[in-house]
Amino acid sequence: MTRAAALGALVLIAAGWSSAGGRVHVALDDKMKARPIEGYIWFVGLDQARPVRATTVTLRAATGRHVLVSYIRTCDGNCGLLDSPSKRCSRAVKVSNVLRSVTVQLRDSGCRILVR
Repeated sequence: MTRAAALGALVLIAAGWSSAGGRVHVALDDKMKARPIEGYIWFVGLDQARPVRATTVTLRAATGRHVLVSYIRTCDGNCGLLDSPSKRCSRAVKVSNVLRSVTVQLRDSGCRILVR
């Protein structure tokens, strides 16, 4: 292996390490007593929320500080047409190489994020 090739491989490896990411395990806990009749879709994500259809999701992101965002959009007639976001909450979280667990509780009065 030539010196240039070895140096190039070392640069690629270092670049991979510097952009290493982490994971956040999010449990979605619906504690609402008064649920929307036509249903809702839950949105959750780091820095930008996306629809989720499961009660747990693992989010991946670059290491560092991010904002965990959560809200629901109620179905208007059916879930093909959604109302504006409601029951919003957000919280800053630190993403690292250690798996972090977070619970998002949906309540009648809004939303709550518990970081462990």
